[in-house]
Amino acid sequence: MTAPVTADAAAGDANRRRERACAIPSGPAPVRNLAIAPKVAADRLNRFLDSQPAPIEPGDWKTTADVEQAVREYFGSTEPAHLTAHAFALARRFARAWLASKADDVASQYLRALASGPGGLTRLLTATSGPLEEERVGIFSERGMLSMYERAPSRGGVIREKLLCMALPPPHPSTSGLPPRAPGETYRQFMEREVFARPSCAGCHQYFTSTGFAFEHFDEAGQYRTIDNGQPVDARWRLVDLDGESLDGDGPAALMEAITDSCVVRECHARQWIEFALARIGRKPGEADAASVREIAAALAASGDNLLDLVIAVTRSQPFLAP
Repeated sequence: MTAPVTADAAAGDANRRRERACAIPSGPAPVRNLAIAPKVAADRLNRFLDSQPAPIEPGDWKTTADVEQAVREYFGSTEPAHLTAHAFALARRFARAWLASKADDVASQYLRALASGPGGLTRLLTATSGPLEEERVGIFSERGMLSMYERAPSRGGVIREKLLCMALPPPHPSTSGLPPRAPGETYRQFMEREVFARPSCAGCHQYFTSTGFAFEHFDEAGQYRTIDNGQPVDARWRLVDLDGESLDGDGPAALMEAITDSCVVRECHARQWIEFALARIGRKPGEADAASVREIAAALAASGDNLLDLVIAVTRSQPFLAP
């Protein structure tokens, strides 16, 4: 008989998976000499931060530590509770670019999570809201997000792309022209009959639609439900290839717990920020190399998901300050 797995052993296995998957470095970021003129560095900071009407003026900057000091002085404080309006404006722009959402409630939830002390990313993804029976867990269960991503394919797709930085396969031509749902058939049953029964479709949809089923308790408008077309909702999901494993669960709470247990989500969030920054200063997002992403992710982890430390890590990174 197999011995039961203790909580400590399970936690140890999870930690080892995270270490293998991400290898996020520890310790402070190295101080590097500036490879560009201080005036060029200041111009990039101002474009990224949108710092009008009080732009950052270049000084006798020689290293990335000088750039960091300029950013800290611009924001005025390293404490999350004292972040200035400039930091909130920047975070709002990022949240809208990250999730392609112009809904203020989505941006506001991002701001509250990462400016409210340690554990911001976990809080963003797992904080509960609304009546207990609605199972609204984190930002991806909010009406603003669910109404924008209306069905399991797009809901699973945004999780995979925006939280895990995993590319989605292109749509197969055979997915066009699907018949309507049969009377009394749930959306999930329809997808299983018309899409997952086709090998040419199932091979791709397993990576995103299977994950999006976690949100089947919410209709296209983001309203909670227990019945779909006369039948009970089935919110079982599968998340393929997370830290080299495939995980199964039921409902959004279990999905968000699985995702936040993986350091992939923090590294992906670091990548989203550096690509956002590079786009704002006119550089190609692809210039964000893996080592720089891990360095930003390390700063994010070490700070307890402090928004200002995340911004500083981006602005002192090699891709941001490259010639």
